[in-house]
Amino acid sequence: MQDKNRDVIFMSNFTLDIAKDVVAFMNTAGGTILIGVDKDAKVQGIDPMDSVITHIKLNLVHAINPDPTPFLSIRAKHKDFIYIDVSIGKHRPYYLSNKGMKAGGVYVRHAGSSQPKSNTEICEMVLTNSKHAFESIRSLHQNLTFHELSKAMQKSKIRLDKVQMQSMKLVGEDGLYTNLAYLLSDQCEMATYLALFQGTNQIVLRERKAYSGSILKQIKEIYHFLDLINKTQAFFKGLYRYDRRDYPEEALKEALLYSYIHRDYSVEGNNHINIYDNRIEFVFLGELISNPVLQSFFLKGTHPRNPDLAKILHQLQILESNGTGIEAMCHSPKKPQFETAKGVFRVTLPNRNEKDDYFSEV
Repeated sequence: MQDKNRDVIFMSNFTLDIAKDVVAFMNTAGGTILIGVDKDAKVQGIDPMDSVITHIKLNLVHAINPDPTPFLSIRAKHKDFIYIDVSIGKHRPYYLSNKGMKAGGVYVRHAGSSQPKSNTEICEMVLTNSKHAFESIRSLHQNLTFHELSKAMQKSKIRLDKVQMQSMKLVGEDGLYTNLAYLLSDQCEMATYLALFQGTNQIVLRERKAYSGSILKQIKEIYHFLDLINKTQAFFKGLYRYDRRDYPEEALKEALLYSYIHRDYSVEGNNHINIYDNRIEFVFLGELISNPVLQSFFLKGTHPRNPDLAKILHQLQILESNGTGIEAMCHSPKKPQFETAKGVFRVTLPNRNEKDDYFSEV
């Protein structure tokens, strides 16, 4: 006996539009589709039954992602019509393969009809239906390439194959790319904006740069620029000359890497690096943390917000595990500053060779 509360769709004949309704059912609360029954619930009949059932199964498997098979029951009913029982899916949101996981591809059931979701609503569905960290959530972007990651893996003599991608958690249990894969892909749109100012304020802008694409590419290009502007000053003590750069290379590298591994990627926005004569600021998004905890949050690379990303950077010999660069600066006369406000982190490194009172006043 049919459940009166179950959402039911009647269709006289099979058409590919059924895929939209199956997606909507799996994304909402399940439902039933009757093929061979008109909108007035009058049985029209199906012939030949077996070939139509086979045709429906093949089409739905190719039309829907992730694989809908475990949540579908397609069978003949009384040899007169086809009964399709759709359960709520485990890996929501489901979407039309030819549209992708974006507006026009994701549907839900509402008021007896299948309705499309906007990109913003799809993002909310992904977060709502996942109990995992952002890194392991299925990415909204599935057409990804990994040229930059492949080069880095090859340099570290690690083969990037399907098994390795699963081990690195770039691919989830459903066989689809995760957000971690998206961050490391060539298609990553999360950008970092760098601004170089003259003096100690933002009145005179000397140069502005934008970095996008794979996080690996961003890190490499940004560090190259920071290394170029990291000047060396000579000091003499008696007969001996000592060279000292404005910023310790280790601290500069760590601050840059921490702005990626500690960032909250579930919040939309970009990283910012502001360079002044007397300091460099690394600004990135994240939830509020009290100041005493905040400082330890960055030292020695402990408890990164994105541990899988940190693990990959460590495998690629980019991220060190000791985190001594910034910690060493904490024991110097000019100490780094750790600040947070309204969900934004700021790590400020002082220019060791700049003679001013900025850091003694803050």
